[in-house]
Amino acid sequence: MTFDSKQFLSSVSTSPGVYRMLDEQSNTLYVGKAKRLKARLASYFRGQLNTKTQAMVGRIADIQVTVTRTETEALLLEQTLIKQLRPPYNILLRDDKSYPFVFVTDRHSYPALEYKRVRQRSDDGRYLGPYPSSGAVRESLALMQKYFESAIVKIVSLPTVHVPVCSIKFSAVAPLASIISLLKIISATLNTP
Repeated sequence: MTFDSKQFLSSVSTSPGVYRMLDEQSNTLYVGKAKRLKARLASYFRGQLNTKTQAMVGRIADIQVTVTRTETEALLLEQTLIKQLRPPYNILLRDDKSYPFVFVTDRHSYPALEYKRVRQRSDDGRYLGPYPSSGAVRESLALMQKYFESAIVKIVSLPTVHVPVCSIKFSAVAPLASIISLLKIISATLNTP
């Protein structure tokens, strides 16, 4: 079965988003992002391509597109899908450093929020994100501190971690559900240009 690029491109959105190129067995070959999906995807089917890209395009049986609200959302979704699916034609982001998350745990008598960069999530709490930058995480944590006035901020440098860990601990008057709800609102605001 040959992929009909002209028919496909006639219905693709011009919005930002993420695309997954699939082979005949529905295995993901490549995950990419675009500010304008139609223009980016059209570039694969015209002009000169390097040998590796030509080989990949020759194996395409289908392309799945996810439209996002912003280019930042597309970047974060692309990074998540590459780490999850490990497509053979994505070599740069698979082993690259991870994006930062806010880690929420209730392993103490009151919830704690921490800045974390993770390659694999563990089951010891909730990971909110990923965020586009460490500055966005720190801004979220600062807003949480302002909202919950009883918050105590503590920067801890661990011997095995090269980046300081920012931890915010809250009193019992700030239930975990409230913290997570507020953090999602802050995160959505920071991820919108």
